[in-house]
Amino acid sequence: MSERGSFAVGLILGGAVGVALGMLVAPVPGRETREKLRRKGGQLRDRAREHAASVADDVADRLRVNADDVMTRVRSMAGDVIDRGRSVVEERAGHLPDAFESGKGTVLGR
Repeated sequence: MSERGSFAVGLILGGAVGVALGMLVAPVPGRETREKLRRKGGQLRDRAREHAASVADDVADRLRVNADDVMTRVRSMAGDVIDRGRSVVEERAGHLPDAFESGKGTVLGR
């Protein structure tokens, strides 16, 4: 057989084998395929919802922990500011009698 003849026989045999294999592994009818796709889509949707809910719960838990940490820090800082304010008020109040006497002496001419 010539090269052309061998090629033609190979092409015909390859096509026949391809058609036979295609018939063996052909997909199910369209109705069944659509139903299978619907079921799989529903399963994927449910899994996505479950995963989203889980992620939302994790994020909420982390936010609660972080909020508690922030509140603890804010309370501590507020306490420090109040303590500093009291200290300044006490220091300034200690100077009031002297300032009063000095002002009184100046007004009365002493």
